Amino acid sequence: MQCMKVLAAAILCTVVSGQEYAGSAQCGCLEVPATSTRRRDKFCRPHLTDPAERRRYRSCVCRLGLVRNSWGDCITRQECTSCKCFPDRDFNVCGRECPLVCNEPMSRSCSKSCAFGCDCVSGFVRNSGHRGRCVKATKCGFSCPPFSTFQFCSSTCRPKCGRRPRTSCVTRCTRGDCVCNQGYAEVEHNGETICVPQEQCFRYLPLTPPVTPGSGGTIFVPSTPMMPVNPGVVTGSAAGTSVPVSGGINGNVGGGVSSGGTL
Repeated sequence: MQCMKVLAAAILCTVVSGQEYAGSAQCGCLEVPATSTRRRDKFCRPHLTDPAERRRYRSCVCRLGLVRNSWGDCITRQECTSCKCFPDRDFNVCGRECPLVCNEPMSRSCSKSCAFGCDCVSGFVRNSGHRGRCVKATKCGFSCPPFSTFQFCSSTCRPKCGRRPRTSCVTRCTRGDCVCNQGYAEVEHNGETICVPQEQCFRYLPLTPPVTPGSGGTIFVPSTPMMPVNPGVVTGSAAGTSVPVSGGINGNVGGGVSSGGTL
């Protein structure tokens, strides 16, 4: 039970704050300040961890009983030992629900939620044969949608249609994904994630016609709006919706955290 509580906290830390440890004046929720000076931390699988990550001197270290995984997140020792039967994997608290497989098409309709379990370390993906052993991603070919390229590290602030720019950004190297090229933004279209020019986002989002402030009464929101307004406002239905003029409708897209499962 205690292990599950710590695991839930680890996932929450990863999703909300990105567990941005090194170089931060404030420690993560699974960390404590280093006792006297900056020091190195303990790792679950040091031989699978990037040397620069492993040798980094930190002002915050994992709490007692926790160690870092190859991605720099704090995990329990039980989680660490659960992957010992896989010589080339480490416990990931925010991996892909649809793991990458070498030379196989990437699923573009897979959930963006975090999945935790034993996972190939950053820079590696599962091989389609050899019992799923991990191989270098550079030896594989990944097909991405137009106007995007495959990257293992991506920012939490990469442009997405309908989402306001974030003020705090974290670069994560946990899962690998197709990242839109410069000047393009992600948007969900027909159940898949595609990249479109940022100035064309309004074509792919539910929008409402402009409203004159103070006009009173209600307006009818058609199912196929013709004029774009502020992206991120989600309205409309198959038959239309009556909306008070003085109010407006605000919406945002939320994410979730998977409750369990292994990669």
